[in-house]
Amino acid sequence: MRRILILAVLSAAVLVVRRKLSSGAGGAAMAQRVAERCERMMATMPASFPPNRMLADLEAINQRTARILEVLQVGMEEPVRFGHG
Repeated sequence: MRRILILAVLSAAVLVVRRKLSSGAGGAAMAQRVAERCERMMATMPASFPPNRMLADLEAINQRTARILEVLQVGMEEPVRFGHG
């Protein structure tokens, strides 16, 4: 009987948390708090921590992609010349 009661209480708690996460404003606020905690945790980790390295690599890729797009944009604006002269 005690196990059934504990299981019922845990099930109710899970349902409440799921409803909070899926609701509009309450879920967004909770998601924001979780994201802020994750950011704080990541900030305390060393630079060699794999997720930090991955994020740094993604930032570098984004910067390179932006530079490539700028070069392509400039290249598209210049007229194409065929042949010599």
